[in-house]
Amino acid sequence: MGVLRGDLLRKLRLTAGLTQPQLAVLADISVRALRDMEQGRVTRPHPGSLQRLASALDLDESERLSLIGRSHAVEPDQVSIGVLGPLTVSVRGVRAPIGSVAQQRLIGLLALETDRLVTVEEIADVLWHAQPPHGWRNRIHVHVSQLRKLLQPRRSRQAPDDVIRAHGGAYRLGLSDGTVDASRFVALLTSARKANQEDKVGRALSVYQEALACWRGPVLAGSDGRVSVRPAADALRRERLAAACALADLAGEAGQQDQAVMWLQQIAVEDPLHEGVHSRLIVALAGTGQQSKALRLYRDMRKRLADELGVDPAEETQAAYRAVLGNATVAARVRRDVPKPAQLPMTTSFFAGRDAATARLVDHLRGAPRSAEIPAPRIVVVHGMPGVGKTELALHVAHRIRQSYPDGQLFADLQGEREHPMPVEQVLSSFLRSLGVPAPEIPPDVADRAALLRSSLAGRRLLMVLDDAKTSDQVLPLLPADAGNDVIITSRNPLVELPVTRYLLEPLLTRRWSRQSRSMTTIW
Repeated sequence: MGVLRGDLLRKLRLTAGLTQPQLAVLADISVRALRDMEQGRVTRPHPGSLQRLASALDLDESERLSLIGRSHAVEPDQVSIGVLGPLTVSVRGVRAPIGSVAQQRLIGLLALETDRLVTVEEIADVLWHAQPPHGWRNRIHVHVSQLRKLLQPRRSRQAPDDVIRAHGGAYRLGLSDGTVDASRFVALLTSARKANQEDKVGRALSVYQEALACWRGPVLAGSDGRVSVRPAADALRRERLAAACALADLAGEAGQQDQAVMWLQQIAVEDPLHEGVHSRLIVALAGTGQQSKALRLYRDMRKRLADELGVDPAEETQAAYRAVLGNATVAARVRRDVPKPAQLPMTTSFFAGRDAATARLVDHLRGAPRSAEIPAPRIVVVHGMPGVGKTELALHVAHRIRQSYPDGQLFADLQGEREHPMPVEQVLSSFLRSLGVPAPEIPPDVADRAALLRSSLAGRRLLMVLDDAKTSDQVLPLLPADAGNDVIITSRNPLVELPVTRYLLEPLLTRRWSRQSRSMTTIW
């Protein structure tokens, strides 16, 4: 990377009619950093800052090179060609207009194929596809001659054709290394990979970013597509994706995800269905504290895949999403202001006649592990006819054992007796907020909220009371998966679809106790 020319940066800013604060906002840098650059105190800024400055000032490839001191002392007719974005051609630092579409296609083709000879047949296919005009070979020669004059305006007739060289029935550019942005990108990518292999992490990160900074958009953006569909363009696109993924992986290992976010975001916009890029961007965003944005990116990606391809996200993307959910929970948990919910409603001070039921429920929830019991939440459904006292019993037991759950208690009235019971997504949202998950980070989808709740409860010891459940479907998304988090459910129905323990509660005045009322039905 060259040395930043602060004097030129200031000149370009003034030419664009921008103040330092205005340019700082557009380039997403601080005013102090911009001032240091213009005054020469910072001569090697971060490649990402240079990229944003160049974009904010709308610089072409030649101006970008001049800004970092690579082309301000050039030969009189030095040429700079950019194909990694809209086609740009500059001669002696001045942008050269290429009027005809045929010349644009020809220079774009030759710039993409700098490493080999391009035959006149290939040129004809690009210029006219399957219908070349009469005398097409002569027309190609005329186009080449016009480009030579444009690129070498000072060349005498006796001087050799250095810019576009002819070899029999083929042509190639005769430009020095680094003149075409695509060639420079490939050279930098090779250097970055070598640094990575040599475990020079800092240099590899820097050179990967310098390579990606060569790109201003898709290959030959804005063209008619005749050249951008060629194999050489596809190869460059694949290399760019590989570079971005390698940078993200390296930055993640080094704990510097912020260095990958900008590059991944640019490519994700241009390639909205590439899951490798999106999965890494999800992780990188979360690694820089942008969990809400990471979760939103996953949801958008999942919807796009379903709408356009009819598929679910790949395991790589889903794994990134699960990691973000876990990280968001851990991050929330270590904050000092995370509350310990204490949501149990007040219960009556006089509670009699249910000693046996209380003892059985307490023993089930807090008793010693049973033979062959696997580590899992202990969940019990107290069911029976309306008005039998299910809620009072559940609350009495919950208050009695709450000290065994240092991370608090959650309570929800599911309103199963009403025509429209409490929506499960509303309960999930309430529980997540109570556990310290910020509202913007709560997903809209029920399954995602349930997954986040399970992640939020992982590693905790918490008691949950779900009162007046109507169906198993209403309860299932709310249940924890980690041992140590126990649940009491009350319902008029036994909720036989749930693999849990059930306790039938009968009226106190009933003298004839059924066998089921004197025992608990357990499903392991």
